[in-house]
Amino acid sequence: MKLSGNIILGSIISVVLVLMIAWVVQIETAIDDSNINNFTSKKEEVVSVSNSLKQSKEKGKKLWRENSCTNCHKIHARDGHPLPGVKDRYPKEWLIQYIKDEQVLIEQKDPDVLALNAEWNSNKSEHKNSHLDEQDILDILNYINRRK
Repeated sequence: MKLSGNIILGSIISVVLVLMIAWVVQIETAIDDSNINNFTSKKEEVVSVSNSLKQSKEKGKKLWRENSCTNCHKIHARDGHPLPGVKDRYPKEWLIQYIKDEQVLIEQKDPDVLALNAEWNSNKSEHKNSHLDEQDILDILNYINRRK
């Protein structure tokens, strides 16, 4: 039996392809094994963040009630200032200052404060919460945005 050049070349190419496939499978398996640890770690991080956010919202709810925020604000209706989504409408630093001591922003003639006061027919500082620290205010904001 005589072997032609095409048969020999085809055999060599077949062997090379089989070896390449085996090499790719080995690489993919190694990548998948290393990603399992990454995936588990990421999942644990998500659970941790979720638990932290839940605790923050619970603390925010308590602070919301203790500081009588409901005297002026309603979370679900426009009877009070519309609050859900407020974190999307204003920068975090601005919200912290506004809640902690609105008067500072009024004195700086901050256009957002002036517009809000005009919209709500207020000519004085309503927010005086110097006893709250930054994390307290962030907890309140997380509570307000709890449905988002």
